[in-house]
Amino acid sequence: MKHGVVFPQTEFGNDVQAIKDYAQTAEGLGYDYLLVYDHVLGAHPSREPKLTGPYTYEHPFHEPMVFFGFLSAITTKLELVTGILILPQRQTALVAKQTAEVDVLSGGRLRLGIGIGWNYVEYDALGEEFRTRGRRVEEQIEVLRKLWTQPLVTHKGAHHVIDNAGINPLPIRRPIPVWFGGAAEPVLERAARIGDGWMPAGRPPDDRMKGYVDQLNWLPGGGRPRSQAVRHRSLDQHCRARQGRMAPSRRGVARPGGQPPGRGYDARRLRDPAGAHRRDPVLPGGAELVMRFGVTIPNNWGIADPRQVLAMGPLAESLGYDSVWVMDHLLNSGYIRERLDDRPYYHPLATLSYLAATTKRVALGTSVLVLPYHNPVELAKYAASLDQMSGGRVILGVGAGAMTEEFEALGVPFRQRGALTNECMAIMKELWTSPDPHYQSPRWNLTGFKFAPKPVQQPAIPLWVGGSSPGALRRAATMGDGWHPPACLPDEFSAGRQEVRKLAAAAGRDPDALTMSIRVEVDVNGRASSPRAASRPRLPETMRTR
Repeated sequence: MKHGVVFPQTEFGNDVQAIKDYAQTAEGLGYDYLLVYDHVLGAHPSREPKLTGPYTYEHPFHEPMVFFGFLSAITTKLELVTGILILPQRQTALVAKQTAEVDVLSGGRLRLGIGIGWNYVEYDALGEEFRTRGRRVEEQIEVLRKLWTQPLVTHKGAHHVIDNAGINPLPIRRPIPVWFGGAAEPVLERAARIGDGWMPAGRPPDDRMKGYVDQLNWLPGGGRPRSQAVRHRSLDQHCRARQGRMAPSRRGVARPGGQPPGRGYDARRLRDPAGAHRRDPVLPGGAELVMRFGVTIPNNWGIADPRQVLAMGPLAESLGYDSVWVMDHLLNSGYIRERLDDRPYYHPLATLSYLAATTKRVALGTSVLVLPYHNPVELAKYAASLDQMSGGRVILGVGAGAMTEEFEALGVPFRQRGALTNECMAIMKELWTSPDPHYQSPRWNLTGFKFAPKPVQQPAIPLWVGGSSPGALRRAATMGDGWHPPACLPDEFSAGRQEVRKLAAAAGRDPDALTMSIRVEVDVNGRASSPRAASRPRLPETMRTR
């Protein structure tokens, strides 16, 4: 699975420094590729006959190959992707030369997404025939691949004649991968038969999309093995209103156990704004695996200027992350003091409150709240208010805690932290779900009142239980809405997941209703973020760039 960003070219205009900052930030955050759109000309919307489309002459579009030449000089790892280049309105030999040059300058980082376009005014101005664009594109791809792989080419076809000539330099990748954009029947057929990938733009992952994927898998591949016919599929959601968001793609297709290969099962969906913890509609073949990606906001890194911390929320949203997460410690004690001394560790819920006002889409999560530190009634009120103000975007990762120094300083009995955590979860759920809350225990006598506001999310704000101890696994299975352990090895996560599911089934709960989530450190340039992080399992560079 690869993840990329769409360059917000109609918003950035000609601000070169902003372009540079965006590309380098995307690379620094570990994205795999950057995708740009292509239009040479834009028409006036009131011209006769009228041209209806999403772009006009007032929308800026940087020329993709010139733009990629610039990016080749200021980035080192980002794959450079067109999404899409309108190939039939361009001269094929010139495209071969330009793309080969970009591939050389970038060190083999170009991927060519192509399509046939919709703007006939643009075709007319470029001197190319609009009505035959579909027929021409197949021969164009044949010619491109010849020019990319052979020093000398001889070709005579319906639209191209090359007599013992070639381009120099040749690209590093021979041939450069060609992905098809669009979802019309001829596009799917070409993608299956001669494409290296498929990238439908701006299409939601609905039943229609599932039909496209199934159709693509079963279309004949022109004699190629099915594993070679459209080896990659991208469900990039770079619709025109979403420039600047992440456009995830993936290599191959994941499939649940027992499902025959090649059924078009897609292991990734963009998050549903109605609730990041809710199950998505059933995927092809009955699969219900959904993968989403979040990023931690560094409220716990002692950054003196809080504006720098808070700016990460809108940035993460613009880059397409599904969620943002904050940590929880009330005191700088133990290893937190060793790392921060007297530098700030910002309160998680105050941080999320601010981000609720500066973001619109991302889920707002805690990873994790140490529940024994908090009054459950106050916490339930804060979280419900935050859920209302954010439009139902809160996820509470919760845990029992482990730092003895902090428990001592707060006067909370360390040995009772498990019971305190369970009780806090039970009280919050009662307050969120009952019209007349009632809870009695040796510690609490809650009755005879109303609690408002209730959360937007029904029946309650999801509680994802952190930790990997037997108690944490049991808590996640019997009381939680998900399991959210810190960094652990893949085998450990798999074993924990199986245990949680088994315990949930034994308790009469539906294991499939539980979200499985993990927080992992990601190596950047081979370095851990801290000495303590170096001792924990991390996502290595080799996995991150694959």
